This record gives sequence, C-alpha cells and structure tokens, in this order.
Amino acid sequence: MGDGGTGKTSALLAAHCHIMKIGGRCTPPVVSVYVPLPTLRDVRDDGELARVVREQLGVATDADVEALVAMCTVVVLLDSFDEARVTCAPSEWHPLLRHPVFRHVRCVVSSRIDRVKSLGGPARAVAAADSLGVFYVAPFDDGDSDDFVLRCAGSKVDVTRSRLNTFHLAADDRRLPVVLRMAVELALNDDVALPDTDLPVGTRSWLYWRYLQLRIRAGLRKLKALSNDAVDVYWRALEATALGMVARDDAALPLKHVWSALSDRSLRPAAVAACIPCRVEAADDGDASFSFWHKTLAEFAAAHALWRDPTATLQSLPNPFSRSEQWAPVLWWFHDLAQLNGPRRTAVVHDALLRDVLGSQRRLGFADQSRSTVSNAVALIGASSEPLQGADLSGLYVTDCNLEGARLDGCDLRKSSLVQCVLRNASLQQCNVDDLHVTNNVYDGPLPALRGHTNRVTAVSITSD
Repeated sequence: MGDGGTGKTSALLAAHCHIMKIGGRCTPPVVSVYVPLPTLRDVRDDGELARVVREQLGVATDADVEALVAMCTVVVLLDSFDEARVTCAPSEWHPLLRHPVFRHVRCVVSSRIDRVKSLGGPARAVAAADSLGVFYVAPFDDGDSDDFVLRCAGSKVDVTRSRLNTFHLAADDRRLPVVLRMAVELALNDDVALPDTDLPVGTRSWLYWRYLQLRIRAGLRKLKALSNDAVDVYWRALEATALGMVARDDAALPLKHVWSALSDRSLRPAAVAACIPCRVEAADDGDASFSFWHKTLAEFAAAHALWRDPTATLQSLPNPFSRSEQWAPVLWWFHDLAQLNGPRRTAVVHDALLRDVLGSQRRLGFADQSRSTVSNAVALIGASSEPLQGADLSGLYVTDCNLEGARLDGCDLRKSSLVQCVLRNASLQQCNVDDLHVTNNVYDGPLPALRGHTNRVTAVSITSD
C-alpha cells in the first residue's frame, strides 16, 4: 500500500519483470502473472479473475493450474485495487480469492492507503492488513531520485538534470515517482513546442498541464496530424473521459468510449492510445479496456474541465459530488488551479458559478438535475476559496454538499433549503434566513452559529437535526 504517486504500479511491474527474467533459474522455478484490476469488469467475480490468470499462465483449466503449482511457485500481482471498477471492503479480500485457482498461489495486491480505509474503515483496514501481511511504498529519497533520472535519461542525463532544474519542482514533488516521471519526459522532449500558461512554473498543476499537452502534441506529430484544432479535440475528449471515469468511480472503460468523443471518427483507437497517456489492451480493439496510466491524470483532467468551463461541465454531471470519496482529489486540484491562476480568472469562475449556475435554478425550480448542479456549484465555490459571505443564495435547494467550515455570514438564504449537507464549523451569522429550511444535516457538534437574526425571521424550520 502507499499514497498516490509513490510507485506502487512501478514496484509490481519491476517485480514482474525481475521474476520473468530470473524465475526459471530458481528452485523451484517461479512464474509471475501481472493483472491490472481496472481492466476487469468486477473484482468480486472470482471466475473472471481466475480466467485472466489462466490465460496469462497459458493453461486452460483449474486442474492445469494445480499441476503447474505442483512444479513451480506462481505469484499473482493484482495492481490498483483502489481503481477497480467495482470495489469491495478489505474484509472481502480473502473471499475474493476463494476460487480454486488461488488455493496455492501467492498474491500481492496494491492499493492506495486512503481508499482502503474509506472502503472498510481504519479498524477493518488494519485488521485485513495484519491478516494478509502488508508493505508500504515510501516516496523516493534524494538518491532514489537521482538514480531514477539516470535510468530514464541514459546518455542524456546531464542535459536532463539541467532542464529539470529549470522546472523548480518542490522537494516533495521530486520524490514522487509519478511526478518525476512526467518531469523527466518533459525534459527529454524539449523540442516539442508547448503553449504558454498562466500557471506558475514548478507547481504540480503546471507540470500536469504541460505533460498532458506534450503527450497529445507528440502523438499528433507522429500521426502527422498536429494542429491547434486537433489538439483541442483531443484535450476535450481527455477531459470528458476523465469526468466520466470519476463520476462513475470507474478507472477503466472500453476504448471506443474515448474514441467516440472525438470529432474525427475516421481515426482508429490506436490513435487515441498514442495521444492520451493510458494503459490499454490491444490498441486496435475498441472493446479493449482503457485507463489513464496514473489515476491522478484523470483527477487533474476532471478538475481542469470544471475550471475551464464550470457551467457546461456541471450541467453534464448527474449527481452531487462534494461528499463522494472519489471527488475529493478533483476538488483538491480545483482548489490548486484557483490558487495558482490569479484573482482575475478565479473571479470569472466564481461569477459564472453564482450567476449562471445558481441563477438557473431560480428559473427552473427544484428539479433533480438542477439540485445536483447547484449543490456542486456551491462546493466548487468553496473549493476555490472565494468568499461566500454576503452572496445571494436565496431560493436554492442545496443537497449532499460539503460545507464544512464555510463562512456563509451575511448571505441571503431566503426560501432556500440545506438538506443532508456537512455543516461542521460552518457559520451562518447575520444571514437573511426568512423561510430557510435546514434538514438532516451533519454537524458533529453544536448547530452553526445563527446569532444576529433579529429581523425578518418568519418561517425557519430545522428538522431531524
């Protein structure tokens, strides 16, 4: 287990390659199988997982697997448990491997620490880890970082290190394998012209934006199809795919879904795989499973879509997201973009959310879709760190929204409803709360301060709290 970007996938792939290289010389021989779990339809379907393992071992039946295990040690490496299409709690890990194929093999499962805890709770996660045996992948130290750059750059190591120094990466970022890998690739492809950005050099958002631009432009250049219009098409397809993955909590989907998002339908799926950083089986097969080569790329792309066009993007999302575990990293990226882009762009986004999104619900009423859109807009305003004090939030239905610590002082909340929201440490002082409805919210403590409401309080209801 490890935090995002610490190199869990790289560790499993390195182990797989090492076993494939020397396993035949061991006594008994060792055979390795690597399975990226996002490529499976359902990790709880042990039959599907067993089929994949049999195929990689080159055998047809469970009896063949048992015969193979009698002759050698079989190691099954199950990668990215946290990104699987249908996940399960840590307590279900053993039943997951109850199929006869796994009776005598050794299994290694990789997952993010935070995702394991969110699925089963800290106590259950620790209990499961103790019963399984657990290793934690730590970030690089300075020596590891230098070795990584040397292995990637080879004879170009000196010029690569020089270019990396111009990126001014934070020390913590240089120790994250996923970040360092992107930085090295940017340094090695310095000949690819990239557009300017207002994001400050050296920030993580700057690096991710430039890396995705590099991959799209380098891929289009190989296809001899590079143009600004083509880059825009692929960028929007990348954002749409990332949003869909996060919204469905699905780290993988058929490649044809990405392909269909492109306006040039004559392109083959292989072209998509060349321009979008991904892991894909059989790039010529539209039914092959597609996933970004690292989950943080999808999370950043989803946040960038919300930042670039918040009004249209929010209207495409069917459910409130701010209390959902899979959206937490996206909101972090959105906050980072808001902090780095400067007050002018942040004010534009803030005004669009208040004017276009919140204003639309007053015109459309409390339809289910507009409820979700408004709740998500309020969450984004909070994530952008723009002040909500004094904002016109009247006539809104806000549901399933994380407003922890929100400063709503002086807001106009007339005829609004706050339903099933997180209001820990929120402040509602000096608001206009005429006909405000506050229902089934989460506080974990006293109600938010409602002091100063001596005027125009005629029909406030606070129920089931």
